[in-house]
Amino acid sequence: MIKKSSQLALILLNNLQEEPVFYPFEQLNQVLGASGVTSLRSLWHLLEKNGLVVIDDSSKSNKRVSITKLGSEELTNMFPVFRNDWTSWNQQWVSIAFLEAPRGDKNFRYLRLFLVANGAVSFSRGMYIFPILMLPKIQFEIERAYKRSVLLFTIGELHSGQLEQLILEKYRIKEVRIAYSGVSKQIDQLLIKNRGKNILINREKNAISSIIESLYSVIQYDIGIINFYFPHSQAIKEILRQIQLLIFPQDKSGEQ
Repeated sequence: MIKKSSQLALILLNNLQEEPVFYPFEQLNQVLGASGVTSLRSLWHLLEKNGLVVIDDSSKSNKRVSITKLGSEELTNMFPVFRNDWTSWNQQWVSIAFLEAPRGDKNFRYLRLFLVANGAVSFSRGMYIFPILMLPKIQFEIERAYKRSVLLFTIGELHSGQLEQLILEKYRIKEVRIAYSGVSKQIDQLLIKNRGKNILINREKNAISSIIESLYSVIQYDIGIINFYFPHSQAIKEILRQIQLLIFPQDKSGEQ
């Protein structure tokens, strides 16, 4: 897992368009600096070295940075909410039942941590559930180390509303909805206040920093299913695009 500062940089650079988008380097640095990120030079050097971003310094007065395909893949691995295939999800779920623990993980401790880190939630002792989109990665790990230790099965037609209530609770969907609504309102207020302005003052940078921190805390547990239960809720990509408009007021769509 890469450091939080790198995660923040990738989140803010997340490309919401099909073509690569370059953003002004200096404006992004100012906001990251207001968020408490130190050693910005080391941060960008590491991200570029690992192939997660590309920096265009052909113009010293207009240095730009863009997330790479590898960077986007790393971002979705860390935060499933940024996956693009949620639109194709058929709302099918998979369940896993613990049987007999293997010698290498006698209490299923590693498996529990792995499942939670990959979007699964526990709904009973030794029983987990997760969206079928998460299956390939989870199934690979089970085949590797837990083949005879767990039972993996898809959930067919539901005959009770209990599962939906469980999902709303375990995935904290209502909390996510409220949090996104609050963040979106803060962004709207700043966008209205900054309309026509090309430069952010320190107070506004700090306000954006606070918004970013709030967003970061929510996407730790939002896997991307909120709109299936609350269709009119603000989606993470809409909110992120609003934040990008705040950070880069001179370039409303990003430079390509």
